[in-house]
Amino acid sequence: MKVKIAQRFLSGLKPTGKVQVFWDTEIPGLCLRVAAGGGRSYSLLYRNPDGERKRYTLPGGNGLTAAQVRSAARVVLGRIARGEDPSVEKSAKRKDVALRQFLDGQYGEWAIGNLKDGALRVKQIEYAFPGLLNLPLSKITTWKLEAWRMARRKSTTRYGKPPREVTLNRQITILSTVLEKAREWGALDAPNPTEAIKLGKVDGGERTRTLDAEEMARLTNVLNEWAERYGPEEFMRPCVILAIHTGLRKSEMLGLVWRNVDTMDAAITVPADIAKNGHSRVVPLSPTALKILTEWEAIHRRDDDAPVFAHPRYGVHGNVHSLVDRRWRRIRAKAKLQNFRWHDLRHVCASMLLEQGETAAVIAAILGQKSGWKLAERYSHVLPASLRKAVAKLPGPEANVVPFPAAEGHKKA
Repeated sequence: MKVKIAQRFLSGLKPTGKVQVFWDTEIPGLCLRVAAGGGRSYSLLYRNPDGERKRYTLPGGNGLTAAQVRSAARVVLGRIARGEDPSVEKSAKRKDVALRQFLDGQYGEWAIGNLKDGALRVKQIEYAFPGLLNLPLSKITTWKLEAWRMARRKSTTRYGKPPREVTLNRQITILSTVLEKAREWGALDAPNPTEAIKLGKVDGGERTRTLDAEEMARLTNVLNEWAERYGPEEFMRPCVILAIHTGLRKSEMLGLVWRNVDTMDAAITVPADIAKNGHSRVVPLSPTALKILTEWEAIHRRDDDAPVFAHPRYGVHGNVHSLVDRRWRRIRAKAKLQNFRWHDLRHVCASMLLEQGETAAVIAAILGQKSGWKLAERYSHVLPASLRKAVAKLPGPEANVVPFPAAEGHKKA
């Protein structure tokens, strides 16, 4: 699309979830590329003295104003007019690309095209490491990362608490994958600085929060009030109930399209491209889940490729993840559920199935977890009752088993 790349245009530009390309109407070859996540890069398309088509990316990316972009473009065009080839100089300096440029350019394009959470990963790096973004990759050292971690441990989150060690470990791990890609692609010559960092120790026991009967009743009442207040377009009630009765992850549920739902066979197919472990699975629907999904289908099913849960404000194929997050916080507060996340709805599902005597292997298959043993370890607080039910099924005294010797015939050693 041809536009004048002016400040008013840049101020109104919003990410669309797809790559956008704009060509300036005044400066020949000036191009603005907006990544799916919103990252911006500016480049000039030109011919060098040998007549070869070349592209030169202007340094600065998101931080440039329209005036700075146009000024930098004119400087580069002046060098080209004098017979210089700016891409040759840039090639020599490529090893010193800054982290922000790498995220906006090579890595951002690759991540969005190849990873389900590619855009999110780029945002996580930008959020977690603001002080490193303008550093050349070769200047990001192990010591700088250790200093970053020490400072983070002394800081507080928006909830007034220091960040958890597991969070810091995850952020370092994500940065490590980015820097490893930089090494693979020749943007970083030095060793990956994260290799020398020892991840912090965390409690081996994973957090498992479920709901007791009183909390479940409060949540149900709030969901019913919510549905009455907002009418048939409100999807929070079916979303929450479906999460409790199927154990679907939020990303899996919001990634479902109607062709994945079979109410006649009372099952949902989670395709591999939205499943966390990359393997498709079939999740059976309980009577409650089937009832509420059938009612939702009768009102909202229009297209097999349309999302099961959408909202008019975001369009039929809009992304409603952030809307679900905001509404869930309100529902959770009204139901007075302390320290309870959306993901904990999966724990509620697993705990209820264990209490009904289902095996860990069956529950792992429903939830899409690779190991039944790991699941059994995590939900060990529910297992004692289930184990008692299991041993109660063993043959009783009347079964044909070898009896113990009579007490009177037993001789002491």
